[in-house]
Parts: sequence; C-alpha cells; structure tokens
Amino acid sequence: MISRPKFRKFCKWTGLVLCAVLLAVWIGSRWYSFVWLSPTGGICIVLFSQGCSGCGIGDVPIWDDRGCYFGATYGSKLLWGFYHSEFQNSNATRSRAAFVPLWFPLLISCAGTVWVWHVDRRQSRTGMCKQCGYDLSGLTDSTCPECGVNT
Repeated sequence: MISRPKFRKFCKWTGLVLCAVLLAVWIGSRWYSFVWLSPTGGICIVLFSQGCSGCGIGDVPIWDDRGCYFGATYGSKLLWGFYHSEFQNSNATRSRAAFVPLWFPLLISCAGTVWVWHVDRRQSRTGMCKQCGYDLSGLTDSTCPECGVNT
C-alpha cells in the first residue's frame, strides 16, 4: 500500500503534467488537427481540432481511408461550447459524434490539482511552526526556538 504522503505527491505531479498536456493540446488544436479512425470499419473516430475533443460512433462518411490524420487548420476559430452532430452516409448508415471543448477537462483537472497541492501544503505544516516552518516535534516548550513565536 502506498503511504499517504507518497500518494499525494504522485497526485500533485500527475495532475500538473495532465494540466500541462491538456493546455498544450488545447492551444495546439487551434492550428493543427488530429483525427484517428478505427481500422475496423470506422466504428470510432477521435478528433482534436479547434479547441475541442470529439468522439464519434458509426461509419464515418468523410474519409474512405482509415488510420491517423494530422494536419493544419488555417483560419479556424476556437470552439467554446459543447455540441453533438448526427449525419447519414450515402449508404444510409448513421453516425453520431459528441464534442467537448478542451477548456472543460482542463478546468476540472486544474481545479483538482490546485486542491491537492493546497491540501498537501496544509497537511505538511502540522507539527511545524506556523511562522517559519521549523519542525517542533520533540519540543516541550511552546515557543519556537527559531523565530521565538509562541505556538
């Protein structure tokens, strides 16, 4: 079992890396698009473009080839809202897609990361001088020997 300080440290740094990656993808999706089509017949599509992340189910009518696509999106604006789409292919198969703006998971992950950093900072100060941070464990006197504050 992982001890609590190690788990908090893991959560702090993992959250920070996740926030940095989401921020980079959100900013980068303004100029570049990434699309992945399932090689098993277009069952799934994953998209990062114009500040949104999308996932679709069904046969994708736009491309005949399967695989990954990466390209520039010149002149496009960031999309800020949630939306979904439904379209019908020429052979009458339906496809559905939902899109989430990347600022939303970025906001949630940043809020969680800030909370974990705050809780860890507060918890690590237990048993320490509130003024200077000196470790007070083992002292019988209620005065900090470092700064003289009465704890």
